[in-house]
Amino acid sequence: MLHASDCCQEDSLKYAGDGVRRRGPGDAPVGVRAPVPYFFVTTNGTPVGADEIRKVFKRVLQAAGLPRHFTPHCLRHTYASLLLQEDGGRLLYVSRQLGHANVTITADTYAKWIRPVGRGVVNALAISSVV
Repeated sequence: MLHASDCCQEDSLKYAGDGVRRRGPGDAPVGVRAPVPYFFVTTNGTPVGADEIRKVFKRVLQAAGLPRHFTPHCLRHTYASLLLQEDGGRLLYVSRQLGHANVTITADTYAKWIRPVGRGVVNALAISSVV
C-alpha cells in the first residue's frame, strides 16, 4: 500500500486560499476534509488495496490495447525513452522528470535512447561560428 509519507515530506508546502503557507498533518481549513495519509482512497477515506489498483490498471491496459503484463514502471520507461528520442530531448530535463538523484542514473539507464549528435549539427555549429 502506498502511504503518503513514503513520497512526501510532512512539511511540504500546501496551496491554500490566495497564498502559500506551511501546514502540518490534520491542519485543514474549516469546511475542508482533513487530508488522508494515502494516495488512493475510497470515497470514505479508507485505503485502496494493491490488488484493486492492479485490477484497474489491467482494465486500462486492455482499453488502450497494451499488453496485460505491462506495469506502471513500463509506462515510466516509455515516457523517458520517448522524451529522449525527440529532437532536442535533453538528458537533464528527463532526469528531473523522473526524479533521479543525478543525471548519471538517467544516462546509464537510458543510454541506448539518447540520440547522438550527427555531423550535420556539428557542421552547422562550425559554419555559424564562422559567420
